[in-house]
Amino acid sequence: MANELATSRLSSKRQITVPARMARALGLEPGDRVILRLEANHIVLAPAPDSLADAMAGSLKGRYGDVESYVREERGSWGE
Repeated sequence: MANELATSRLSSKRQITVPARMARALGLEPGDRVILRLEANHIVLAPAPDSLADAMAGSLKGRYGDVESYVREERGSWGE
């Protein structure tokens, strides 16, 4: 299923239909939520996790450096 291509038509309400074989491969059922991510000039669709917190978990890891070391240093300075 990896790298499989399919086409779908955009409706007047800007809705698309996910081909059945792709929906099955992702385990999607009617009413399931999905995440759409814009990457350059592509839209990537993925099953949504149960919560937004689960979806975002780890997405900022390393973004702000070693946060744990910073927190330890700050806490260590409180007694001074």
